[in-house]
Amino acid sequence: MTLPILNYGSEFCGLNDSTKLEGIHIHFCKHILGFRGQTQNNCVYGELGRTILKSRRVVNVIRYWLNIVQLGNTKFARKMYSLMYRTLDNNPTHMSWARNVKTPLQSTGLYEAWVNQGVGNVNVFISLVKQRVFDMFVQNWNTDINNSTRARCYTLYANFKFQPYLNLNNIEKNRVALSRFTVSAHRLEVETGRWHK
Repeated sequence: MTLPILNYGSEFCGLNDSTKLEGIHIHFCKHILGFRGQTQNNCVYGELGRTILKSRRVVNVIRYWLNIVQLGNTKFARKMYSLMYRTLDNNPTHMSWARNVKTPLQSTGLYEAWVNQGVGNVNVFISLVKQRVFDMFVQNWNTDINNSTRARCYTLYANFKFQPYLNLNNIEKNRVALSRFTVSAHRLEVETGRWHK
């Protein structure tokens, strides 16, 4: 319900980190899980299977770009975009909205869409963008979790998805207790035969 508000106008400023907005997002996620504020953020994303808001904003930027390149050349939005495109072509380091489209297409391995200035099937392409952005986030999440000394035990059983126990346990205090246990288990001593993956 709040995502449309938090991502309002993201078509134009989607690549900004927006740390304050992400702070609201992670605070809410910790609240519904019953986590303390000091809980490692990566554990929160992992338990809920959620990505950062920026991932959704990147998709919004590319979807809006696809709408613009399909406009007629007489449309004002298309004229402005064509100007930004030519400027970026002449000066690749120039900061503009067009560069905010080009950058994620490059990083997700979909640069061909930028070269062609469009795609065949928009819906299929957007699904591909979502999957690529999600996969990149999960890959980075796995790296961060595995390199974290605080999440030493969490890595033994952690996997990036919405955890089933969150839906199966209808008693809030039990659910919160289980949630807290899963992310605080790194405090326990790992002993052979007592801790199983």
